[in-house]
Amino acid sequence: MTRFLLFLCTGFLLISCGYHKEKHDNQKVFNMLLPAGLSSLDPAFARDQSNSWMISQIFNGLVQLDTNLEVQPCIAKSWEIRDSGRVYVFHLRQDVVFHPHEAFTNSEDRRVRAQDFVYSFNRIVNPETGSFGQWIFNGKVVGADSTQVFSRLSGFEALNDSTLKIQLVQPFPAFLSLLSMPYASVVSKRVIEKIGKAHRSNPIGTGPFVFKSWREGESLILLKNPQYFEEENGVRLPYLDAVRVEFSSSPLTAFHKLVRGDIDFLNRPDLSLKEELFEKDGSLKSQWLSKFYLMRKPQLNTEYLGIQMDTALLPHPLHNLYFRKAIAYAIDRDKLVGTVLNGMGYAAHGGIVPPGMPLSDTGFVKGIRYNIDSAKYYLKLAGFPNGRGLSELSLLTSPSYQPVMEMIQYQLSEVGIRLTLDNGDGSSLREMIYQGKVAFWRASWIADYPDAENYLSLFYGENRAPSGPNTTRYQKDFYDAQFRASLLETKDSVRMKYHERLQQELIEDVPVILLYYDRIIRLIRNEVSGLEMDAMNNLNLKRVRKR
Repeated sequence: MTRFLLFLCTGFLLISCGYHKEKHDNQKVFNMLLPAGLSSLDPAFARDQSNSWMISQIFNGLVQLDTNLEVQPCIAKSWEIRDSGRVYVFHLRQDVVFHPHEAFTNSEDRRVRAQDFVYSFNRIVNPETGSFGQWIFNGKVVGADSTQVFSRLSGFEALNDSTLKIQLVQPFPAFLSLLSMPYASVVSKRVIEKIGKAHRSNPIGTGPFVFKSWREGESLILLKNPQYFEEENGVRLPYLDAVRVEFSSSPLTAFHKLVRGDIDFLNRPDLSLKEELFEKDGSLKSQWLSKFYLMRKPQLNTEYLGIQMDTALLPHPLHNLYFRKAIAYAIDRDKLVGTVLNGMGYAAHGGIVPPGMPLSDTGFVKGIRYNIDSAKYYLKLAGFPNGRGLSELSLLTSPSYQPVMEMIQYQLSEVGIRLTLDNGDGSSLREMIYQGKVAFWRASWIADYPDAENYLSLFYGENRAPSGPNTTRYQKDFYDAQFRASLLETKDSVRMKYHERLQQELIEDVPVILLYYDRIIRLIRNEVSGLEMDAMNNLNLKRVRKR
């Protein structure tokens, strides 16, 4: 442990004294920038991308996802699924240790055991923790009921130090994928009991990087964990010596830092930079090839317009099915993606589940495509021929989506539908939507885990907002019955058929108007290699090299 602490102090000294790659070529530091400050480094609060990205460098769970979003071993070296999908038994590695901390009296105390996972998972569901991740176990693990207050679940059981058993109420095929989320990371009971809520800013995990310092809103420094358990070709990971994170909400600042070499990668450049960076086909302009390279991949993120479907809660003309169809047919998604996004997305010609989702063949789902004649036809059926008698619609959106929304505003005007764009900030906008105070809004859904169920659950009647994610308040008995049946099905080919049927049902009823599927765009300095990318836009730095 003494050698380990010496390494941490030496690494931090180099960084805190104004590290520059020109002065310390032997120290490989990955520099990056996040657009918003972190709220916590505790896995219990891994709610947004920034938190999740950093937490994933410090912590591990039972399983992890590869670049194809397939579940792979992590701290669990193997597992068995029993009782028709109701019982999971995990066999843990015995060489995984927590990062050093004064809460541990000896090296054996640091070893991760099955009991640590029982504690970690019960901590997530305990309401006193206040975790945003309770939902991953609520209603799924024995002892959990989303309508009751509970602090410990009987479904989590350590059979011995290296064997963990989880018992589900009923089969849930996406359960392994759920366990790959940062919420399901293992934490130390000894550490939590010693430092309590301070764990948010002094995290102790098992991951490839060890927390060193966090100056909130300014910088975060992580150092290499020389005792990390994963290897690649016989070499212990990670390859980097440190990770240094800055914070800035300015997209221009981020871009200039990338050009200067102050940061090593930029995630999704702002839309205002598309003309500067990209050709019409979305490729990187030649003048930038000497500095950085481009990585692109379909993202599990669907952009859409949401509609409040509860006629009793908030009456408005969009409750008319024909009117909703008129809007859907009036939007030219190909033009939207080609002219406004410069290829930074894919036209949504399918269903709510985006391309790239494992075990989901989106080609079988036929969505609504632009057809101005059909738009006019349905507008007439709705009782508003050429828009006559129709009052102006209000669409709640946010400033960052203004170019996209203005294009939609123009396209709807071509068939006689007048649209007003009302901008709001993210938090107040979400609150109004969840409370049912908005009739029409721009929204997106980024996958929490790689399973189509995550998207289809947005329209399940029992998930109605504000207590669930069904913000459209869509309710249909047939949909709900098919959704429940899909949860009980363990055969992938049959589940896919259910998912196709459910998506087609949504296309017919139009509780949302699909716009486009997002694309991950990353710019990486040429000195960097090994930065992996998957369709969920996870950040994995343990295999990154820097020359």
